[in-house]
Amino acid sequence: MKNVIYTLMVVFALMATDIEAQRMRHGLAGGGGNRGGGSRSINGGANRSTTRPQTQQHTKPNTEHKRPEYNRNKGTNDRQKPSNVDRGSGSNKGGDKAANIKNGDKNTKNRAGDKKGTRAGDRNSNNKVNIDRSTNVNVRVNHNHHNRYYNGHRGYYPYYYHPYHPYYYGSYWHPFGFFVATVTVTAVIVSVNNQPYYYDNGVYYMQSSGGYTVVNPPTNIVVNTMPEGVETIQLNDDTYYYFGGAFYEKTKDSYKVIPAPDGAVVTNIPEGGEELEIDGNKYVLYNNTYFQPLAQNGENMYQVVSMEEAPPELVQELPKDAQTITVGGDDYYYSTGVFYSKSDDGYRVVTAPNGAVVKSLPEGAKSEKVEGVEYKVFNNTYFQPLTNVGDNVYQVVVF
Repeated sequence: MKNVIYTLMVVFALMATDIEAQRMRHGLAGGGGNRGGGSRSINGGANRSTTRPQTQQHTKPNTEHKRPEYNRNKGTNDRQKPSNVDRGSGSNKGGDKAANIKNGDKNTKNRAGDKKGTRAGDRNSNNKVNIDRSTNVNVRVNHNHHNRYYNGHRGYYPYYYHPYHPYYYGSYWHPFGFFVATVTVTAVIVSVNNQPYYYDNGVYYMQSSGGYTVVNPPTNIVVNTMPEGVETIQLNDDTYYYFGGAFYEKTKDSYKVIPAPDGAVVTNIPEGGEELEIDGNKYVLYNNTYFQPLAQNGENMYQVVSMEEAPPELVQELPKDAQTITVGGDDYYYSTGVFYSKSDDGYRVVTAPNGAVVKSLPEGAKSEKVEGVEYKVFNNTYFQPLTNVGDNVYQVVVF
């Protein structure tokens, strides 16, 4: 019995010793992993340890890669925001600039409307030819000039249409009707007919309510200097100077504004001109002057042309003193320098028929020699006196 008890005690002692040894081995393995000792880890074994760094190296780059994509999206949103609010990126500034340009165009149109009224008023106040903007332009080219010579060229240069593109002189230039609160310190006071003007770089201002308004260069006003960019015009034996739609002639030490010389050719017309159709051709009206588009040496230019008031195209009744004339089997009616032909709706004004003989001329007829022969000219029509037939008898001659 004692032997059995002794044997059981030895067995229990051995079992307790083995359990303690296992517990101590487990504790040493865990402590070594926490302190970084050896190649073991808390997960146990080197294989598991190499697997985790691979997972970390793979996961982190993916995370870092996704964030830049998110940041780029944010950046895109940031760049889009300034387009909704007026600040930020350069692209928005371009939008602001475009908006400003549009606003500037609107202002320019408004100024153009103001200038149109100013120019129309000027024409009426100066008793120039009347122009009815709502119907037709009741002027026509003064063909009395077709026998004149301009720089060796007989008559006006051939008409050649090209679109009117206003010429821009520079920041100092302002079109007619433009308003400024103050004039520059370089402006000088000049006057004509006791009316003061402020002159600066080819631009003329008049004082108005709250500031100064740009006006047409007044005829006969004298200035001492011409601005940069002035154009020298040679017309036959005379020299003129052109700038901003105005013509000047040189005096002793100054320059005087003059009416546009008939036949002068210029290279540009500034802002403020009006393109009008007359007898099927288009002309530019600027500063009470009509310019005909032409081409010279391959360049687009303009020539000053003289206009005269056109008679009405149609009348219902003939003047009481109308003379009946038959030319080439056709009947015409003549009175005070004007020829008519009968139509279904009245009597229409027509071009004088070549060879028509009339017995009177209006008082406004002027004498003009062509190749040594003297003619009477009225309403663009040349009449040759038939002295061998009788006094006050004239025949229409078409060149």
